[in-house]
Amino acid sequence: MPTYTFQSNKTGEIWDDVMSWKELDDYYIKHDCEQIIGTPTTIASDKSLYAQTDDGFKDR
Repeated sequence: MPTYTFQSNKTGEIWDDVMSWKELDDYYIKHDCEQIIGTPTTIASDKSLYAQTDDGFKDR
């Protein structure tokens, strides 16, 4: 399930919560908040998988 970031309309507090897409509408009403849209976190690597394997694997 996806993680959503919300901001309270009353206090401005920001938090993350995990839920299905179907639960979003009820969550907005119950918590008096709005969703903050942002870019997803990415994981970068400076080495390829092939560069990390040992020499015995590369002999094939």
